[in-house]
Amino acid sequence: MKAEIVHKETIKPCSPTPLSKRDYKLSLIDQLTPGPYVPIILFYDSNTKFSLEHLKKSLSKTLTYMYPLAGRIKDEFTIKCNDEGVDFLEANVSNFTLSNIVNDPKIENLCQLLPCQPHDRCKSPSEQVLLAVQITKFPCGGISILNQESDQEMINGGIDNGFIVDVTGIFPPRDVANDPLLTMIPTQEELPFKISMKRFIFDNSKITILIQSCPIDERCVTRVEALSAFLWIINYINMEGHKK
Repeated sequence: MKAEIVHKETIKPCSPTPLSKRDYKLSLIDQLTPGPYVPIILFYDSNTKFSLEHLKKSLSKTLTYMYPLAGRIKDEFTIKCNDEGVDFLEANVSNFTLSNIVNDPKIENLCQLLPCQPHDRCKSPSEQVLLAVQITKFPCGGISILNQESDQEMINGGIDNGFIVDVTGIFPPRDVANDPLLTMIPTQEELPFKISMKRFIFDNSKITILIQSCPIDERCVTRVEALSAFLWIINYINMEGHKK
């Protein structure tokens, strides 16, 4: 498979971030989170109604509320919310269909759907984008949408369900570089084990059961919400099991 980048631009917030919010303070959780980008790929078949311009406008509006994503790293304590924007790439695949990659998701093919590789870093942190998006079109009419977020600086404790939450009062930032206890945390290169990748497939009937089991008042739970909740529950159960 070969994905060819045909267009690249920068998407900025549709309205400027107020001066009072230009400096976003990182929490200790953000400082300790590993640095690689975290990719999420969504696949849509040819029956999906899709407008590239609508997606760009939607992203621009979203950045108005999630303004740190459009900023740049100022230092190890701060994101400068300067509205420089996020990378938006368009790509085409001519020799591969969407079903080919979904039925046989080889890592070398999935990597071509990424706007940048997970461990890519600029020499200067102030040039590093915190969010990148790539839209890839397949000859069958299907598309993939990938958003890739910088996990280290990306406000793991500070963004909750679309709202900016200040958690620095609970987890204040520290001078990580000069803290002998915190510098004991290994980097990826120093890990004593290899990282593996597994694929889990959930058929429609199982996802339907998950949706029906979600206790929510008036609105219908989406497939993504039901499956995400299930995975978080399993993760929590595994963590509690290790404690015991």
